[in-house]
Amino acid sequence: MSPHPLAEILARHPSLTALGFEDDPQSDPEQAAARSKRLQEVQSSADHWDALCAWIRKHLPPQPRSRGYFSSFALKCIAEEELGSLPHGLFIAAMLHCGHRFIRQGRHNPNAYFPLDKRQVVGLDRRAQRRRRARTDSSEPRTAGKSVQTAANSQPL
Repeated sequence: MSPHPLAEILARHPSLTALGFEDDPQSDPEQAAARSKRLQEVQSSADHWDALCAWIRKHLPPQPRSRGYFSSFALKCIAEEELGSLPHGLFIAAMLHCGHRFIRQGRHNPNAYFPLDKRQVVGLDRRAQRRRRARTDSSEPRTAGKSVQTAANSQPL
């Protein structure tokens, strides 16, 4: 039986954890243990793998030529609107598995930057914003144009 694709990607990119890329030296045993725990978080979230890869294939196909690079964290936030909470490192690993190439900016930056079609990403972001707005609107009390007063601001000074 072949290993899970996530395990293969984590082996190829040993600095990838739940928080993204972590390239700082882990000389302190406490830091090394914390990094190991974050790596386990990515591996334990593999149950989201199939849904995440399907979402990426549908909404973010690899682009052979692109004029813009987009942050893995920003893209993950867009995906979370449909899929729920995801570890940053899992999103990066899934993008790599789906055939995306990436660049990094600086050794201490946890993000990967993926070349994608700007119109497509902007469209996804707008859709995510509408979802957030709809969720916020449905959770706020309706006041028919009147401001809501609390006991604290209704007391005389």
